[in-house]
Amino acid sequence: MTGVFDLNVEDDPALLRLILAQVHLGVVVTNARRRIVYVNSTFTQETGYTLAEVAGRSCSLLQGPGTDPADVQAIRDALNAQAPVQRTLLNYRKNGQELLYRVNITPVFQDGVLRCFIGIQQDVTLLHQVQQALERAALTDSLTGLSNRRAFDVKLDENQKAHKPFALIVADLNNLKQVNDRQGHIAGDELIQRLARHLEDLCDPGDRAFRLGGDEFVVLINCEGPTVLEARVTKWQMKLAELQRSVPLSVGMACFPDDHPDVWGVFREADRRMYLHKASTQGALSTQPR
Repeated sequence: MTGVFDLNVEDDPALLRLILAQVHLGVVVTNARRRIVYVNSTFTQETGYTLAEVAGRSCSLLQGPGTDPADVQAIRDALNAQAPVQRTLLNYRKNGQELLYRVNITPVFQDGVLRCFIGIQQDVTLLHQVQQALERAALTDSLTGLSNRRAFDVKLDENQKAHKPFALIVADLNNLKQVNDRQGHIAGDELIQRLARHLEDLCDPGDRAFRLGGDEFVVLINCEGPTVLEARVTKWQMKLAELQRSVPLSVGMACFPDDHPDVWGVFREADRRMYLHKASTQGALSTQPR
């Protein structure tokens, strides 16, 4: 009777190749000079390359314009040191499609001599895409599609570190509660969506619109210098004056660092000016302290 202990893959290379072919992860074996000597069927299915096409070549054939040189260098340094390495690496299929691999490479020694490297490659492309979608959803307002309050907080922190001039416009819909009470929340939602579309359409490259929640919106105006910022602020004042003809809106604007040396102070100042505008009967855009 033949039992499991009679199995000896060391004496049966064909059986070993058959076993590796059934592994549902990409397997690559290179010689000590890092030239490919074996790939399994999963590798071929995922990359489109057969063993005949890659034998004798370097795994760098999978790399492309989006591959991070720092990741490549980290792998190279580990292999030069004959040490195992794990990395997530952007590779490319034979047809040019991106393929994100989580790569584990292990050196194999025999009698103290390096014989080969074996790489186990897990395709995490779909997982990465799902993670990116979740991250986008976490930073996106579901009603309007604009960036949300969390995204605004992140962006403002980035601006704090960059310490470059920018302006904030805080915009608040007037009488949204009355619209909800008299016409229903669907009508209120449509008004919010309408304002979101207007603000997004008015944004130039470098501008970004956010919905903070409820009826409050923010537009962040980035630029490289104070002179350019002043011109862009003036342009936005004209845009908002025109927008207020069709959308009931209260707005306030403040600039960094002129109005406050701290970015969150700029936000508070723009918000304060918006409420001054809302309380006034003049309907003029509030850009100066009162």
